[in-house]
Amino acid sequence: MPFGELVDERGTLKDVPALRAIFDAVGALDDSVRPVTYCGGGIAATAAAFALAAVGRDDASVYDGSMNAWTSDPSRPLETS
Repeated sequence: MPFGELVDERGTLKDVPALRAIFDAVGALDDSVRPVTYCGGGIAATAAAFALAAVGRDDASVYDGSMNAWTSDPSRPLETS
């Protein structure tokens, strides 16, 4: 979920019903999965975890190294489109 989809035109988090709809559409509210947020370097991932907490998912994890850390090891799988 790109961070830009979680904020309104002023750059503040959207309201809880809007966030709930966004996260529900991508399966992040499914109790059988534990959400892990990541981004380029770990900063925007914290905002996504905060937004998940706002809708009741207090079990989200932040991959603090995010893509910078993941791609630093060439043996790790990576899909591009």
